[in-house]
Amino acid sequence: MKTFFSTLCIVFFLLAPAYFWASEDTLEEDEANLTPIVEPIEQKHFDWIYSAALIMVYFNDGSLKQGFGLLLQNGLYLTSSNLTYQAGLYPKKIFAKMQDDSAKPIMCVALLDLQAMDSSKGLSLLKTSAFTDSHCKIRPESYYHRRIYNKYAQNIFAPTSDQKLISQEIYFPTIQNLYTFEIQKTTPKNEKSYYDKQNQKIVYGYSLELEADYETDYGRPYFDKEGKFIGILSVTNYSNGMPIIVTKKIAQDFINAIKKKNIIINLANK
Repeated sequence: MKTFFSTLCIVFFLLAPAYFWASEDTLEEDEANLTPIVEPIEQKHFDWIYSAALIMVYFNDGSLKQGFGLLLQNGLYLTSSNLTYQAGLYPKKIFAKMQDDSAKPIMCVALLDLQAMDSSKGLSLLKTSAFTDSHCKIRPESYYHRRIYNKYAQNIFAPTSDQKLISQEIYFPTIQNLYTFEIQKTTPKNEKSYYDKQNQKIVYGYSLELEADYETDYGRPYFDKEGKFIGILSVTNYSNGMPIIVTKKIAQDFINAIKKKNIIINLANK
């Protein structure tokens, strides 16, 4: 009897690890079926994530619009005009929230003013009017603010490849549950264009497969595989009410028109 019991114990301890490992594998497999898998992207190749901003726009009627923006040089932000206009109302307050490479959570960094808007191009330009703490309370500029603005501001006039984007993977920021930015990728569907008065073809954007809640994505910047800015999500006069990626060239034209009116100065044009 004692020999039988000893033999039974040995068999149990030999089989137990296999049983528990099999149970754990089954659990992980079941969880994998419940949780969507997002392909991770190496963030070290995409420093532009730190120039992306969450834009919060408040209006006098108490309404709030939320979308994205892109930090440019000299404390300027490029975003969608869909965010900065609401049923005849202009913004009362605009805040920018960003993520620094030294801290994961998205935090409030600046109070912004509407500098210019062109609804035909679907674009707005915002300007930093004051810096804020993480709770959006105004405070003096800090090392943290200077670091983000000096290190990660995008040069809107930096050269970009002329390659066609159709069937090419492009990248954009999204917000995770932990209130941090995450990089995801997509592929443009169609090129959008029109002919100007000289009968020249003007490519103004690219269409995308969009989620049902795309209105919270207005102002989202998109980048190519080399990390070059290629455009921003908005609606133009030519897109029939549908959001598209407004090209970088259209954004450059928008800013050049503003510069000619002396609304902004000292923005790099290289």
